Formats: sequence, C-alpha cells, structure tokens
Amino acid sequence: MKKAFLALVIVLAAGGGYWAGRGSRAPSVLDGSGEGAIVVSFGGEALRTSEVEARVRAMPEMARARLATPEARKRFVEDLARERILARRAEEKGYQRDPEFARRYAQELGSFYLEKELDEPERRKAPEDGELRKYFEEHQAELSRPERIRIALVEFKVPDPAARQKKLALARQTLSEARAGSKDYYAFGRLARARSEDERTRASSGEVGYASREDLEGGYGPELAKAAFDLKIPGELGGAVVESASALYLVKLVGREAAYEPRFEIVRDALAARLANERREADRKRFLDDLWKQANVRIDEDPLGKLELASKR
Repeated sequence: MKKAFLALVIVLAAGGGYWAGRGSRAPSVLDGSGEGAIVVSFGGEALRTSEVEARVRAMPEMARARLATPEARKRFVEDLARERILARRAEEKGYQRDPEFARRYAQELGSFYLEKELDEPERRKAPEDGELRKYFEEHQAELSRPERIRIALVEFKVPDPAARQKKLALARQTLSEARAGSKDYYAFGRLARARSEDERTRASSGEVGYASREDLEGGYGPELAKAAFDLKIPGELGGAVVESASALYLVKLVGREAAYEPRFEIVRDALAARLANERREADRKRFLDDLWKQANVRIDEDPLGKLELASKR
C-alpha cells in the first residue's frame, strides 16, 4: 500500500513539474487560441479545428484539392504537428533571438502589417463607375492607337552630294530589280539583305515592325513616312526612290493595321485594375511617409560613414 502511494506521489510530482514548467514559459506567438474539437494533440498542446481550417484556407486551390482523402488529411495534420514541435524546440533553444531570424521576422512582420493595415482595406474599395469614366476620359489618348503599317525597306546612305549622285543610280537599278521580281514574295527581302545599309532591318529582310506615321517620321524622316502611308495594298511596292536629307529608300508595304479607339465598356475591367493599382501605390507611399514622419527618423552621417562594409581579406 505504501509503495502504491509513493508511486502515485512521484507521478503527480512529475506531472506538476511539467505543467509548472509550461506555465512559467514566456508567452509565445505559437500559443494558439483555436476553437472547436481537438484534431491533433502533442506534448501538452493541441491544434483545434479552427486552426487547421485556417491553414487549409490559406493554401492554393490545387493544394486544397489534394486533401480530399482521409490519408492526405492525416498527413497534413501530422505535418502541422511536426512544424509546431520543431518550433517549440527552437524556442527552447532561444533561436527566436538569433539576429538573422530577427531580421527575417522584421521583414515578414512589416510586410504583414502593410497587407493588413493598407492593402486589404484598399482591395475592398473598388473604383466606382463615375471615377472610372473620368479616368477613361483623362487617359483615352494613351489608350487609343493610331493607324499603323508594317513595311520593308532598302536604304542607301547619302552623307554628301557626290554619294547621293552615285547611289541614286544604284537605288534606281535596285528598284527595277524589285519590280522585275514583284511576283516573288521573297525577292524584296533578298535585295534588302544584300544591299540595304540600314543595320537595324537588314537581318530581318528589311522589315520594320508595325509603326505609326509619327514613328516612321522620327526614325526615317517625313519623306519615307508619306511614301509608305500612300501605299494601300499589302505587297505594293513604292513607285519611285524616296529621297530624304540623308538617305535614299525603296519601300514595300507588308501590312496595315487600322486605328483603334477604345470603348469604355470594353476596357472597363482593365481600367478598374489599373486605377486600383495606381491608387494603392499612392496610398502606400502616403502611408509610409506618415509613418516615417511619426517615427522622427534621424540618421547620423558620422558613424554611417565609418561603417565597415567591405570584407577584410
């Protein structure tokens, strides 16, 4: 009887020591406050249904779909328990005070603060229709697109009058060859690769990507832009050598793209996303600037300049 009583005292003392140790432990962010039935218990702790469900909701849709079977769910809660056990052991070692961990913790916590205090409320404030229409009117010009054409060209550079006279004859001869091969789709491209002095387009058989009249004027001059836009049918070859201040051109129309004027109903959703993003960025800057002022940040340039930043060999 005495032996049984002594054994009971030892068990109670051990249990009391364990719970006393747990009770004296400093508060931790790992201390859960879940609700519902206990799903898994370990080392005097437990994860309840609300905590497990919260972790599931945070998972991507495809990952959640993989939890359909009882075996998969069991592995999932085992992983959660293993994660918590390892984290508790890390706390016992004091690893949460490691400088590298503190740095990563500060980064994550700062991002989490911005997400909760700024980004989440902003996402709930969808732009209203009137605001979107005003934004559309203000940005309609940049949303529009002028008529564009795609051309191929052969260029001869003429830096002086003597070169112009000499190369004009070569340009006219090349134009005659282009006309003779007009039924061969690739003939103009071969001439461009062989004779064009425009390094930007020679490798692409003389082709220039879709460009507006303004683009061509800026890149090659108003003479070429006018001659190119005067061509109407894809495949049509310019009837004469085009002369500009510094070059001679042969030009062929490859494709034409009509001007685009956006309709509000078509671009509404894209505008809503763009406006929301711009507003969020502006609010974020304002939010961070206010925090910076409230923190009264001061930088001492003297110790800053004496920091040991380079590694010593």
